[in-house]
Amino acid sequence: LGKVAMSMIAKEGRPNLKLENVICVSVRVRDLLVEDGLPIQHARIIHGGTDITRFQDVPNREDRSGHLKLVYAGQLVHHKGVHTAIEAMARLVNQKGLNQVSLTLVGSGHPEYEVLLRNLAEREHLQDFVTFHGPVSKDNMPALLQQYDVLVFPSIYEEPLARMTQEAMLSGLVVVGTTTGGTGEILKHGETGLTFAPEDADGLADQV
Repeated sequence: LGKVAMSMIAKEGRPNLKLENVICVSVRVRDLLVEDGLPIQHARIIHGGTDITRFQDVPNREDRSGHLKLVYAGQLVHHKGVHTAIEAMARLVNQKGLNQVSLTLVGSGHPEYEVLLRNLAEREHLQDFVTFHGPVSKDNMPALLQQYDVLVFPSIYEEPLARMTQEAMLSGLVVVGTTTGGTGEILKHGETGLTFAPEDADGLADQV
């Protein structure tokens, strides 16, 4: 509908909306809209949640082998910062000599970016440490998360409020991520997870 609305505005001018009852999913979303000129400083913030019943009957992971299993789940697109996760794995494996750590990338995205990611993993000799899993349905996500220890969330762009971080916390994973957009309203360093700066592979590796 955005294209339709923008076309109407281009032809008729900006409508005189009162915007009296506005809800935003995070403080950061409200601030960004205000910065863009919308008079919604009064907007109510209702953080989006997730259905916890989907996770209640999922058996807990029993593997305690000492092998640290990292997972990224989401779109394989540049603004999600997935390349940073692979670069951090290169630091861990090739520079720090850690071999009891692995990263699984769950999802799909832009074909050219996926090729870039695969080439990066191959160039860094991470074929035994980085796995491309492909997409997983919403219904199967709770069981999948139980196979891992850490959610890596390397997003670059201003996330409205990432549900994936909530689902990982609900599943008992440690969230290691950036705090762009609304993410910083639920991901607090040392309290609800660990944080690093966008595209800082060294910082991500250190937190892992």
